[in-house]
Amino acid sequence: MGRLELSPPRRHLGFTCPWPLTPGTGPVTNRVLPQQKLPLPITPRGGAIGTEVGLEATGLPPQTNLLIAFANLQSYQLLQRVTTDDEGHFTTRQEVPPWAIVGGVHYFFASFSDERPLALSEGFHVTMADGTARVRGKIGGQAEHCIELRDSGDVLYHLVGGIGERVLGDRVTVTGTIADAAACAGPGISIAVTDITS
Repeated sequence: MGRLELSPPRRHLGFTCPWPLTPGTGPVTNRVLPQQKLPLPITPRGGAIGTEVGLEATGLPPQTNLLIAFANLQSYQLLQRVTTDDEGHFTTRQEVPPWAIVGGVHYFFASFSDERPLALSEGFHVTMADGTARVRGKIGGQAEHCIELRDSGDVLYHLVGGIGERVLGDRVTVTGTIADAAACAGPGISIAVTDITS
């Protein structure tokens, strides 16, 4: 494993599909949706700038050099090189970089040298420095002991704790902290609710 000499985040020139282009080229026509990539599990699912995040992936080509990057839908930055083991597995840790947008959802991905994602994480919510997360979205159904919430970008959150008299379909602003992923079943980002307003 090795760190790259970091360059400024690379912009997608207004192209918002997740990273199917190399900086300086146009978008490819064969767009591949994030859910078609190999999974890249991350822990935790949210935190402030500077948070150390664990990444682990399996099912990749064995003994292969890969790049690790951090991205949102407009920009990405290459952070590190890793090499998979004989079983196509790697683990590493990486810090959320200073350019991350507070309140925004970002992703980690692993790629070959062409910088096209081979493995992609689920969303990582960048919180304020004190760990506060604030999300606006629409209340959905119940999943286990948690309530689903989807933001305007269709990112799924799970709300841990009471939501008062809010009902399915209500648009609300939720303030809280990132909760343990084990608190709720499913792929959403879990938030322990401290306040909820219309």
